[in-house]
Amino acid sequence: CLGYGEQALCADGRAADRGSTQFWQLLAACSRELAPATPATPVVGPGGQLSDVLKLGSPRLADRLAAKFRVMRDLKARGIWLLDTCVVGWYIPQATYYVRSARNGEVQRKAKERPPKRCKTPALTLSWELYTKHVVRAAAAAGHLKALIPIGAEVFAAIGLDRLRAAAPGAVVPGEAFPAPNAWVRGGYGPYYAYLSAICAPGA
Repeated sequence: CLGYGEQALCADGRAADRGSTQFWQLLAACSRELAPATPATPVVGPGGQLSDVLKLGSPRLADRLAAKFRVMRDLKARGIWLLDTCVVGWYIPQATYYVRSARNGEVQRKAKERPPKRCKTPALTLSWELYTKHVVRAAAAAGHLKALIPIGAEVFAAIGLDRLRAAAPGAVVPGEAFPAPNAWVRGGYGPYYAYLSAICAPGA
């Protein structure tokens, strides 16, 4: 969605719609060929090769939307899809509430009522078995799947390499997952963006 992360496009401008800028950079990296990272041409950060989809590099809304549209158009032309393993939304924006502790009288932030963490692995596994793997298998059977790149350690651990490879015969499936773009990565995510750009380039 081009409006993801663009609060100005919300019907209620006060609504929270921060989006995930890291995922926009991931999509941008898959849609274009990146030059080697140098002080003059960084991959991320101010002046970065992926900053056109962010407020950092494109302060004007119209410019960001144009950049995001180019990314989506180029991903389609390259046949690249970002597919969620889980069919239900896990991270649900919720308002922050504060309560006074009956124990010590201190004001504390109330825990958000998102699904319990213990439900996450079963939700991922069931989604994969009942829906997602069939989408992957159909693409592989039609000869349209060259590579299946798992992103996120939690997803990779829940599904497992054997399931991923069984669903994508003939496709390249790395033996480990890429870190989630919003995960903390020593040295930054730039090298992963560069690698994604290289393996998604036409003819790769």
